[in-house]
Amino acid sequence: MPQRYRVDITRTAERDTAAIYAHIARDDPPAAAAWLDSVERNITSRPRRCPIIPEASELEVEYRHLVNAPCRAVFRIVGSG
Repeated sequence: MPQRYRVDITRTAERDTAAIYAHIARDDPPAAAAWLDSVERNITSRPRRCPIIPEASELEVEYRHLVNAPCRAVFRIVGSG
């Protein structure tokens, strides 16, 4: 089983993810569920594979992002897994 990490996701990313899920689910609920599962799985099982965001130097916090069309999820790693 892959190692799991605890991550904090920005409120904006949570809201955007929920809105995108709802939008996809209107036409194709299974596709929406698969998309959300992919986002969650990639963030929690392989967060260090996601690049550090370009804005990190300005924020002085190591946020990373996952681009999974049509969204960009921004998060930071809290635990080491």
